[in-house]
Amino acid sequence: MKKILILALTLVVASSLVSCTDMLENPRKGALDFSTYYANATGDDAERLIARAYNLYFGGPESSQVLNFFEIISDDISCGGGTYADNANRYRDADELTSQVSDWVFNNRSTLYGNSYSCIYQCNLIIEKIPESSDAKINKVKAEAKFLRAVCMFELMRTWHNPPFADHIFTSEDMYATNGDPKVMIDWVLENLAEAAQGLPSLAVKGGQIAIGGRATVAAAQAFAGKAALWYGTQYNDNEYVKKAIEPLKSIISSGKYGLIANPEDLLRVKSDWCEEYIFEQNCAETSSNKTIQNDNRQTWRSLRADNINVPSSIHGYGWGFCNPTQEFVDFMKEHDGENSPRFKSKILSYEDLLTMDYNGAKGMKPGMQYPNCVGYFNATSLMWEEDLYTETGNNFWSRANNPIIRYAEVLLMYAEAQFLANNDSDGSGLKALNEVRNRAGLEPLNALTLQSVQDERRAELFGEAERWYDIIRWKVADDVLKDAGKKRYAFKGYKPGTTEYNIEVTDGQGNGWNDKYWELPFGSIHMQANPSIEQHQGW
Repeated sequence: MKKILILALTLVVASSLVSCTDMLENPRKGALDFSTYYANATGDDAERLIARAYNLYFGGPESSQVLNFFEIISDDISCGGGTYADNANRYRDADELTSQVSDWVFNNRSTLYGNSYSCIYQCNLIIEKIPESSDAKINKVKAEAKFLRAVCMFELMRTWHNPPFADHIFTSEDMYATNGDPKVMIDWVLENLAEAAQGLPSLAVKGGQIAIGGRATVAAAQAFAGKAALWYGTQYNDNEYVKKAIEPLKSIISSGKYGLIANPEDLLRVKSDWCEEYIFEQNCAETSSNKTIQNDNRQTWRSLRADNINVPSSIHGYGWGFCNPTQEFVDFMKEHDGENSPRFKSKILSYEDLLTMDYNGAKGMKPGMQYPNCVGYFNATSLMWEEDLYTETGNNFWSRANNPIIRYAEVLLMYAEAQFLANNDSDGSGLKALNEVRNRAGLEPLNALTLQSVQDERRAELFGEAERWYDIIRWKVADDVLKDAGKKRYAFKGYKPGTTEYNIEVTDGQGNGWNDKYWELPFGSIHMQANPSIEQHQGW
């Protein structure tokens, strides 16, 4: 696989842009005037500039550390780690709903907030500073820039709802931009995605993404258009926007260029890179020489922790043990899918399943150890399988598996939801889409579509892909499903002596359950200090 090269220049604008002078390659200081460089950019220059924008995107909204936060703050995943005291990136605070405006995910210049605005700025430079051209490379790059800036603005919106609106190159006059208008911003996002789709490539054949690589396509723009419209329509109870989600999603389905892979256990593995189900994916490096810039070490964070438990020979033991399924999610999946369904096994690894695997030595929990924030079930979506890892000496604890940003299964489920909300699925196509996902999961088809059936299917299908928090917020159910967040902690200690009954220690946590301030997450203190015009959300 070819890794998008990290090239081009990085500029600093306001507090949200990050200085990366060590990464500058072209132009060198004093070598070429900035405006001249853009005005005379060739197709190859434009390619280098958009490569930088992609890297900012993958290092921001789609970085593993950001994804971890939005997994852990939901009701389906617990923090984990080495001990209860392990509060890396303030993840335990997220788990117990005791977050602060100074916490890492809100406050870091290079995370979701900072890198999203950096990416938007880089894209705005490409769009505004590179002249209109007949060069095919330049036109494709400009379409990609419209796609990336729209996606980043959408990610900022669904996290903060009314972040500053960066629809143009920020100048000194824009340094203190106020909170944006969600209605204005979502219209801009949808307009940019529609325009991007006009200039982006489409697959030549079903499953042909490898020919394009980890870059945007027409379907990627359509998928995000449907996602953005559906999010806005449900978040703000505006059915006109729900209706806008239908056509772009329907176009992907009717194109015949995407489908579901047969075995859900193969998802998020190297064997599924460029598969027909991945509509947009992060192209992770094939060799360790590039791995440090791929920004995706989900498996390292989430896989089995050999310090606490003996690890099967097929799984690397360097995992850090974060992001374990909660008892609530396990119970839901047992009832909804059943423990023998292929989807259950693709999401959840039980202690019994673990013990049946091949080992080079002892099995089970290590003597005197416990697995914190765990109820005897482990996250199967991000295991560090030995065959998927880099093999170079000293670099063998990152996975080479591509990170799917949006899958065809999610497109089907978004379409089903939009159809139900917009017209009560008048033609039955929403039910058909939902049942396609259920069929792959090994479940019987439903005879009728309901909102609850869509919500349940999204919960089951998208576990481990950082969608649950955004769903429970837009569906207005977060206060119910997180009413007891943080009140109890759980530690798994293997079997009770002489039995196969789980030995789970339950202690009091430091959380007090749901707080209404979480309906809107806070702007980080560092960004508030840099831009006093931003109005903080209530309760923070």
